Amino acid sequence: CNHYVVTPDIVKLEQDASLQQECLAFISKPDATQLTPKQLLEIYCDLVPEEPLLTVRLLIERHSTEVAHVDIRRFIQFGRIHNLIRQVKSYPFRQPEASLAPGTHERLASLIPWLNGHHSTDELCCYHELSSKELDTILDSDPYTFMFRK
Repeated sequence: CNHYVVTPDIVKLEQDASLQQECLAFISKPDATQLTPKQLLEIYCDLVPEEPLLTVRLLIERHSTEVAHVDIRRFIQFGRIHNLIRQVKSYPFRQPEASLAPGTHERLASLIPWLNGHHSTDELCCYHELSSKELDTILDSDPYTFMFRK
């Protein structure tokens, strides 16, 4: 999943009117009503670093009226370029001494060497040609695998 959280640099967006206008021009859909700077800041600030982290999908649902006028990819892109937000990655870790529990997914065995907390879920998906949903299903089937986020 795509998780993002605000950084301390979010204050730049609140204090710098030219940065606000640059952001609004960059993220607004053509011929759409622009958000106000207050609305813009509220959406970014909803990406707080608290559990459970808000996914982009939930952010869109929560701000559906405002986001209808925004290109969400450009919203995320602008936030990342200007260090207003950062991506939170997930790193699966499996207890090394654990055996395969009954009912675990058949593909789990091939992933075990990778479940050491050093490989992100994005890396696992790419290397093993899995969708994030498929990887979640596999990892959720194992009671000995935990997820760390940073």
